[in-house]
Amino acid sequence: MNDINIKLNLYFDFGFDYEVTIDKPFEIAIDMDANEKGLTIINEELKKALESGLEYITKTKKFNKRKLKRLEIFMRDKLKVNSAFKNLISSVNFYTNDLNKVYNYIKTSEELNGLNIIIACTNLDDNMILNAKNLFKNRPNVKIITSSNRKEHEIKDLEKTTDIINKIVDEIKMLDLSPIEQIMYSYDIVRNRIYKAEDSGNKWYSSRDLTDVLLGDKIVCEGYANVFNEILTRLGFKASYYCLKNNNNPSNGHIRNMVYIKDDKYNINGVYLFDPTWDSKKSDRDTNFLCSYLFFAKTFLEMKRFDDERSLSSTNIPSFNEELFDVLEEKISSDKLEDLSLDDIKTFNSIAALLNFDERIPTLFSLSKQKDIFLPDALIKKFKANKSALLKYNTLFKKITDNELPAEVLLSVLYNVRKKEYYLNERLYPFSLVNFYITSCLSNWRFNDTKEAMFLKALDCYNVKTMNAKGIKRYNDANLLDKKIEMIKLAKTLRKAYEKKKITG
Repeated sequence: MNDINIKLNLYFDFGFDYEVTIDKPFEIAIDMDANEKGLTIINEELKKALESGLEYITKTKKFNKRKLKRLEIFMRDKLKVNSAFKNLISSVNFYTNDLNKVYNYIKTSEELNGLNIIIACTNLDDNMILNAKNLFKNRPNVKIITSSNRKEHEIKDLEKTTDIINKIVDEIKMLDLSPIEQIMYSYDIVRNRIYKAEDSGNKWYSSRDLTDVLLGDKIVCEGYANVFNEILTRLGFKASYYCLKNNNNPSNGHIRNMVYIKDDKYNINGVYLFDPTWDSKKSDRDTNFLCSYLFFAKTFLEMKRFDDERSLSSTNIPSFNEELFDVLEEKISSDKLEDLSLDDIKTFNSIAALLNFDERIPTLFSLSKQKDIFLPDALIKKFKANKSALLKYNTLFKKITDNELPAEVLLSVLYNVRKKEYYLNERLYPFSLVNFYITSCLSNWRFNDTKEAMFLKALDCYNVKTMNAKGIKRYNDANLLDKKIEMIKLAKTLRKAYEKKKITG
């Protein structure tokens, strides 16, 4: 095994020739612009770049003397020998979604023969998988990593991954479900796994990487979030991650999902958080997990109450509170973006990214004020924000991030999903009026259909068991839920009898 490992990162349209990073004493990253002529791995420019990198870390005393000495020996002895230098390259990494560009590049670059090739894509759909199989069928050294993976994989394993996801997505599409019904159905599939961290002999990513999770038996919060996110994006949802850190131990954290939902059937238009990890199956004997949606479709403020109790805070939506959008509106309107905190800007921009909006609040002005740095007029003009667009976004964000879903809506969603689930697997999915009441209590769903319920919610005096017993009765009287459930069960029984008769003749 080499003392020094070099990762060669190739970008199409990188913008400049190369950049060298020595973050660790024996891991050197070389970022280069891929060009039509092919790669000349060993050249004087790269040697000089590595030498300047060594000179920099020597001056800054970034590493201890023993490690520096090893670097100096490497630069003196091995860098002079072309073959030795090539052998130190652990991988050549292409950052692009265009697999044809990669294929043409490596086909004309003999210098890459025998090296590990890794292609980093943002996503990998069926067409890309098929293209990858055709292009690289004779190149076993080519692997691919996607945004949902923590490591590179062989194309055959990525094909298995997409097959599993596609099977779930195709099943959901056939059920004629509304958007939030699709999400609940997906949620129930993903959380029907027991949390299981990697063993000491396993790599840390075996419980997080999308492919490893789907093909293995390990799964932790990031694994749940990756599977859920992959299903939702394949269904066409705007979905992303909501990342958290432990305030008492920043090295520990948590991750859940953030989804934009537009569902006209239920008059839903908002951004909601989902935590399939915290709602997941707890053991093989756990029969209650499907009666709890405590962390399903929560607003930022609803979920923040749970997070505060656990000393968790978001890293990508760091400053969400009831006054946030009023503060943003005032600063944007008065052209005082420099007065915004970086956390406020990050929160706004993360929501904009989720919705695929182009306009962002630039961080430049806030940073310049904090660091007391003078900005020339040309720079101010270049990064000037689109004021009208930001105000428009801000108004929308305020509207779609504060829409708590009441029990009567969530019960309707649950009924429409559960009748499909029950029909497909009656043993797994509980389906009765009593189960619906239990679910409303365990999930802390609150009715909003009477003045009493609204008043007690406002005072935070809503007793879930008492109020939901009344609420379920009202809901059942209005929607005949018990009778609808019995009709579904009767249809299921008749169907089973018919199938049995067909088999026996």
